[in-house]
Order: sequence, then structure tokens, then C-alpha cells
Amino acid sequence: QMCIRDRYDVTADDHQVKITYDVTQGPQVRVGKVLFSGNLRTRTSFLQQILDIKSGEAFSLKKLLEGQRDLRNLPFLSGARVNTVGLKEQLNTITVLVQINERKPYYVDTGVGYESDRGFFINGQLGDINLWGRGQKGRIAGEFNQVGYQFEGSVTDPRLFNTPLSLTTGLFGKQEEAFNVDFGLNSFGAYLNVSHDKWDYFFVSLNTALARIDQYKLSSYDAATSTIDESEFELRSSATLKPIIVFDMRDSAIRPLKGVFSSLAVEVSRALENDLDNLFIINGDLRFFVSPTKHLTLAAMGRVGHAEPYDTTTIVPQDKLFYLGGVASIRGYKENLLYFDQKNKAVGGRNSLNAVSYTH
Repeated sequence: QMCIRDRYDVTADDHQVKITYDVTQGPQVRVGKVLFSGNLRTRTSFLQQILDIKSGEAFSLKKLLEGQRDLRNLPFLSGARVNTVGLKEQLNTITVLVQINERKPYYVDTGVGYESDRGFFINGQLGDINLWGRGQKGRIAGEFNQVGYQFEGSVTDPRLFNTPLSLTTGLFGKQEEAFNVDFGLNSFGAYLNVSHDKWDYFFVSLNTALARIDQYKLSSYDAATSTIDESEFELRSSATLKPIIVFDMRDSAIRPLKGVFSSLAVEVSRALENDLDNLFIINGDLRFFVSPTKHLTLAAMGRVGHAEPYDTTTIVPQDKLFYLGGVASIRGYKENLLYFDQKNKAVGGRNSLNAVSYTH
């Protein structure tokens, strides 16, 4: 604490004023007890970590206000108010009182719809945004559609070790028989992702996964005409490392009118049983939006992809190839049928390049 007093002197001709500030340093104020109330579900230790004010440290009003702001930004709190006892009385030790108002952390979402690459679908998820009272997020999700089904369960820590990093771990499973192909896919595994999204315009993540993959033949499969190598129908296991960087300057993620969006993902996978998944895969995406008038928006999008085997393998499995055709890639073609074989079954490629422009 300090005491500041001002005094001024006026010159004889009343044309100038001399102002003097006398600053007297007072005793240092320290934080005594930090007390929380209203947190019926949220752990006090977690709230103390967010507030970041500890008993015994020197008191800082700036740090107190920043801690109150961080508490109010928690999605499972409807309010947070921090008060001090003893500051106005100029005591050497003050008490910090934190009043918390919680909201229900649970949610349930369901949806139905249609998309050209998976047909009609119904999905749902349930979650908890304050798992175990530690501010973590738990989620279970699933979907059934015309080409198969998938499920996922994950836990996310949005403040890993009280840093801007986010850590997500989870399990997944999927069965898919894509339109116009002669193979199906069963896969399950586990993943761990670390991401950072606190920068303006940039999002970066490092994703790792272990997967068990079973590629199987459909009734339409014909060995005489199919481009699939028989070795691809062996059970596979792989470990994957995939860094991703995203740059997003759009004015809206739902209906952008101006801005730029770009992403780059590099996937390196290593086979754990055979050599089919020794692969290097790169995907790039670039989009531009501009609105010359209030009612007209011009947009352009380009995508590029490349899959390259390494080590002893020369084969890229069918589920790692690129397929074009359909509303999401090249309109005017049926799903995945830009390139097809004698039986009118989709044929994938190691390289992909497509560009689209449209107005709305």
C-alpha cells in the first residue's frame, strides 16, 4: 500500500500552477485466506488454480481482476464475484472471498439429416463440460448412416498443466461401406491430441493414434476386375502422427462473406504388423471469400492431397487413397465415381487436386 497526497502552489501572477505529489510507501499487503463459496460440484483446488492467487503472496489488484475474469470465462459457471476483506481498512493481511454460481454442466444433442457421402444419418452425443469437478470435458457420441456406423468417447483437459494447451484422449470405432466401392472397413483404436487455439487466426494440433484396421470384400467384389491388391485384406495395425495447422481469417465460420481459410495436415503412419501402413500423406485446403456487394458473395476453394508409401511397401491401401466425385468434391459425378473400373466401381488415386468456385 502507498499513500499519495497532492499539493499545488499558484504563482504571484496567477499564470502558473506548480503541482507536487507526495508519495509515502506503506506496509506491504499480503493475501491471507482465500475462501470459495457456491461451488457445489466444482473442486476448490481447480478454482484456486484458475484464480491463481495464493495465501501468503503479495497482493496484486491486477492479478485479482485477471483471476476474476478467468473464472467468469469458465463455461460451466454463470457468474463469479471476488471481494476482499481488509483492503479498505488498510490491514497488512487481507482475506479474499470468491462467490461462485454454477450452471448445469450436462448436455445432450441429437441430429438427423442427409449428406451425399453417407446418405441419411442420425446421430447423437451426450457430455459433461465439468467432468469430475475439474473443468474437463467428457463426451460420448455415435452415428448410424447408410454406409455404416461410428462411435467415439473422449475426455478433454482444456488447460493442460494450467497452460493454453488442450489435451484430448479417446477411443473410437467405425464400420463403413462407402458408396460405389467394392470393399468395406472396420476400424477401432485410441488417440491422443494436443492442440493450441488461443492465438488469433491460428490453430495448431499434434494428433497421435493407434488403430486396428480390417478391410474386407463386399459382395460386389470381383478379383478379375478389381484394382485392390489381395494383401490389403489382411488385418492391419498402425501408429500415426499427424500435425495440423489452420489459418482462419473468415468473418464467420458458418456463412462467411469475406476472408481466407487455409489448412495443412501431414500424416506419417507406421505399420505395426505388415508394411501396408508405412505411409506419408499430405492434405491442403485453401478458400477465399469476397463480397463485392451486399447481396453477392464470391467464393473459391482448392484442395490438394498426396499419399506416398515408404520403406519396403509400394502399395497404398484403398482406405488411404483419394476419391473424387459427389457434392463435397466434384459435382455432376456420383459419389466417388470421377474415376471407375469396368464394373463401375470407384477407383482411388494417390494424388488429388480439385478447385471449386461458387456464388451465394
